Amino acid sequence: MRAILKNPDGVLVPGYFVRVRAASDEQNSLLVPDAALEAVSRLVDLAASSGDFARAASHLRPILERFPSHRAALQTMAELSEAEGDPSESVAMRLALGRDAEARGDVSEAADHYRRILSADPA
Repeated sequence: MRAILKNPDGVLVPGYFVRVRAASDEQNSLLVPDAALEAVSRLVDLAASSGDFARAASHLRPILERFPSHRAALQTMAELSEAEGDPSESVAMRLALGRDAEARGDVSEAADHYRRILSADPA
């Protein structure tokens, strides 16, 4: 990253290292996890198609650790968990997706995720 800063007092000199936190609009902030998901999607698909759901999930976990509310990664992880027969992981992913849908005002999508939670774990 490169930035141009005003430095009227000359406090900053060439060679300094700084830690910068940059604000970004939400639209552009989604590009990084989308690109990450796209990069691993082929690996996820290959692992899932061979029945190795643990390996497929291992490709998604780093994305979800860094971007825990990334909808596409959550959705894919929920589907993998359901295919693997792991109701606890599926419920966790569907709950996050349902809450996100509610926050966006998409009641229909939220209800669908909550229904899937009930069918995965009726207790």
